[in-house]
Amino acid sequence: YKLAKEFHLDISLFERMVNSDVPYYALGEQHRMRPEISSLITPAIYPNLIDHISVINRPHIRGVTKDIFFINHTNFETEVEEISSKSNDHEASFLIMFARHLILQDYRPDQITILTTYSGQMFKLRSLQKQYSNLNGISIQVVDNYQGEENDIILLSLVRSNENGKVGFLKTENRICVALSRARNGLYIMGNMENLYNSSNLWKEIKQKLIKQDSYGNELTLKCEVHRGSITKVSKCEDFKSISEGGCSILCNDLMKCGHYCSSVCHVYDREHTTFITCQNPCNRACENNHPCEKQCATDCGDCMVPMLKTLPCGHQAELPCHRDSKNFKCIEKVEITLEKCGHKTIKKCYEKNPKCTTKCTNRLQCGHACNIDCHMDDDPTHEKFICLKPCSKLNINCSQDHKCKKKCYEKCSNCAMKVDKLLECGHLKKSVKCSADIKNIQCSKHFPCNRKLKCGHKCQKMCYEDCQCNVIVTKTHPECGHTSKIECQINPERNFICLKKCTRTMGCGHKCRDSCGNECDPKKCKELIFKEKTLACGHSKMWVYCCDADKDFDVSSKYVLDKCNEPCLKLLLCGDMCSGTCGKCKQGRLHVPCEEMCNKINPCNHTCNYPCKEACPPCEKKCPYSCTHSKCPLPCSAPCVLCQEPCVWKCKHFKCTKVCSDDCNRPPCYEPCLKKLKCKHNCIGFCGETCPPLCRVCDEAEVTNILFGHEDEPNARHVIILFVYLEDCKHTVESRGLEQWINQNNEEIVQKQCPRCKMPILKTLRFKSHVKSVQKDICKIESKLLNGRDPFTVDQKKATLEQSVKKLNRKFDEVEQMSARFVVVKKLWFHRSDRLLQRMRRITLSNETTINLDSWTSATKLAESFFSYKLRIQFITDSDAKDVVIDHFIWLMSAIVNHADRLSKQQTADINLEMARGFRLVGLAEMKSNPDFKLAVTNQTPTSSASPDTVVSLVADVEALLTASRPYHQDADNEVQRLTDRIRSIIKSLVAVTHAERKMIHAAMSVNFNTGRRAQGHWLKCANGHIYCVTECGGPMQKARCPECKVEIGGVNHRYVEGTSVATEMDGATNVAWSAANNMNNYVFN
Repeated sequence: YKLAKEFHLDISLFERMVNSDVPYYALGEQHRMRPEISSLITPAIYPNLIDHISVINRPHIRGVTKDIFFINHTNFETEVEEISSKSNDHEASFLIMFARHLILQDYRPDQITILTTYSGQMFKLRSLQKQYSNLNGISIQVVDNYQGEENDIILLSLVRSNENGKVGFLKTENRICVALSRARNGLYIMGNMENLYNSSNLWKEIKQKLIKQDSYGNELTLKCEVHRGSITKVSKCEDFKSISEGGCSILCNDLMKCGHYCSSVCHVYDREHTTFITCQNPCNRACENNHPCEKQCATDCGDCMVPMLKTLPCGHQAELPCHRDSKNFKCIEKVEITLEKCGHKTIKKCYEKNPKCTTKCTNRLQCGHACNIDCHMDDDPTHEKFICLKPCSKLNINCSQDHKCKKKCYEKCSNCAMKVDKLLECGHLKKSVKCSADIKNIQCSKHFPCNRKLKCGHKCQKMCYEDCQCNVIVTKTHPECGHTSKIECQINPERNFICLKKCTRTMGCGHKCRDSCGNECDPKKCKELIFKEKTLACGHSKMWVYCCDADKDFDVSSKYVLDKCNEPCLKLLLCGDMCSGTCGKCKQGRLHVPCEEMCNKINPCNHTCNYPCKEACPPCEKKCPYSCTHSKCPLPCSAPCVLCQEPCVWKCKHFKCTKVCSDDCNRPPCYEPCLKKLKCKHNCIGFCGETCPPLCRVCDEAEVTNILFGHEDEPNARHVIILFVYLEDCKHTVESRGLEQWINQNNEEIVQKQCPRCKMPILKTLRFKSHVKSVQKDICKIESKLLNGRDPFTVDQKKATLEQSVKKLNRKFDEVEQMSARFVVVKKLWFHRSDRLLQRMRRITLSNETTINLDSWTSATKLAESFFSYKLRIQFITDSDAKDVVIDHFIWLMSAIVNHADRLSKQQTADINLEMARGFRLVGLAEMKSNPDFKLAVTNQTPTSSASPDTVVSLVADVEALLTASRPYHQDADNEVQRLTDRIRSIIKSLVAVTHAERKMIHAAMSVNFNTGRRAQGHWLKCANGHIYCVTECGGPMQKARCPECKVEIGGVNHRYVEGTSVATEMDGATNVAWSAANNMNNYVFN
């Protein structure tokens, strides 16, 4: 409503076009409604509408006196708040009963439609419809949804009826037109005409026409189709009760086929009284014995059940139903007879042929019990199959206390399960055990040591309840090999599964066995290398093979023998060192092993670098030696020391440092002698405020005057003038004047001064602490420069970039098997190494970040990414042999990159880059060999002479030789590969008249004439001489023609090809002609 009022969406597109002066044609003649109905909208809505002759003289609606009628009422509407709509209970109940009345007039439900102007009324009508099963199928719709539809009979509920006279959109001409023009034969409207009359002039005209036709009133007149003069006026739903069967209130009283008169109220339907209306009078038929039927007339009489006394064939009499044949009745009269088999007398029913003896059997069974069933001389008379169900009279098996068996007699007795207490062999009492249990097999539950002496002489170390066995570890000698092993005493030494020592035997091949002693020696598994005099592809004259492969013949260029070449590589690497690898390990110089020459350079921290190769020494990872009197540095040498913030402890009675420990001291060294006495009561030979030297000038004269700097044996050394310093790091006592000169010399050199006696760095002696601090600060500056400004921000940035690259590669390695399942080896290796890297990066801190070579890993990820840039090209290579070569190369190369990612040297990076270039050339060669144009060129090329070298096959062989050579790949080789590749492409272009791409274009252009378009296959054919042509539409030929090239017969008739026809696979990839049994089978899917 809101959309209609505010946005005018109630105006149809057709009306908008008419309002916009679009040319149109109005309806001039209608073929739907009878004239009485069309007069309501003519000329009020359609001024010039005329009726077609087909709508005149249509049959009247049965059961009603009028074909069109307006039932007026003043019952008010109700508000349906849930959906903001309206309903009228009076109209709904009346129209439902009226619809039922029409159904009883033999109208089908699909001939009747109930229309209403409000959805609330529609839901009300549908709920009432469910109460009457014969109304199923009647359509109940709102007027707006029924536009464009029609039906034979329309019942229209207008709903609106209120004190205010509001009719809503019932005054809208469009809706009135739709509501009044849906019926073909009958239209019955129900509403409050007083409200409608006052709402618009259109309703005034409609009322006048209804009154003129005598089709307006407060009551609808119904007529009986049986009793023509009987009519019923209805204005509410209760008025239909008197004519509930659709006729009138008069009795039917028609003569039925049975001879009775119908006693039902008048009914229009089932006038033949065969389906719904049946005779309810008593039946007047009788059976052959003149017994009257007691059922209703319409019901089937069935069999006569009156009892009669009848004589049976056996002579006895029995009371049977009238219809029952005495010949088929079983006589149940009881008679006494003597049985032949057992001689017993018994009572049986007369009809029984083989009665059973009811005398009890008195025979004794094998178990000793008496038989308790009836005589059975005809069934198992000797009781062989008899099952005795009496309780067993035996004792339980293995019972020690006379417990009787509780099973049935026929069941097998079991071990006694009664719970008793038993005394075990160990002397302990075991409670609640099975009576049948053997005390030897019962484990004692007491937690006491066994302590029984075993045969071996050892005491049993098990618990009392455990089986005795000696678990003492002793040394035993294996009788076969002579090796000794420490095993449990109970175990017998056997070489084949106990001896794990290295085997010392010599195999039949002459080599020592490398396996464990417990395994059998097998010369066929010998992995000792032996050499043969044979020149390899790498140029060396010794071919090394495994002993087990000595009898095999290997190609000198095979990977097997080249990888085992033991000749030293000796190539000068980019780092300046000689390669320490072998020819095989370095892949004939294609990828060198990491340099293993120790660096041995002295770091600023005074530690020797033990890292292999001096190309790029890593930061020193040894523990920092610097310490003070308060604490020691916990970081590695390469990390800047954390400064000590404790107060400086260097003080004496003459001077005192007031700064923190890490700052330069603001006091000079004190040169006053120490006044303390040694244990020997002599004067200290040290300085004031410093640690006293442990040596005495008198008691240790020889050691004190031992010449180091030349001042120790001067005469004044015996007096207090010459003093000494105690070095706390190495515990040596050194003459002070010479030591100070030693400390102050070569001050330009940034290195911690060392003890002149033992060369240990002087770090803890307070007298020289300012010098130590100064040197340590310089060392930290040098280390920071060596780390290339390794600040946290730069390192974190590198780590973040590397982590992102690794995770990106993880996703790519997840899909690497799409290229080939063989890449699973590289995939597992990558995830093993990358997972460890990510874990280390998560737990690493700035202090020990140097344990990861971020630059090396970054280089490795870039190399891996360059490989994945060729993923799709490798994946779509179709030549299997060429693809295997590519995959073999990249599996080896990617494995090397991942294995050496922690430490990729410049030499290895250069080698890998060259091998990457070789690999990408191999990809290009494989793609060329997979190209259909290449295969066609090989087929088409005919060498002009046997000496002509420029054939496609020979040129490809030259390229393969360059790319698969065992020597290192270099720029000259790459240039030659490029030249040969260009030459091959030019030859292919000259030999292939139509390229693969051109064939695809031709197929696309012609496929518009094929039944299934471009997806069609098998339409391209070859004549007997190989010339290509096509058959359009379904692909099956219907006529013959001549090949324009060779004039042989082509095509065929009735979808049958001429002899010699073959499929042109190169055009669309088809393997069968379009019209063939093999191709047709592709249209079906088989499980």
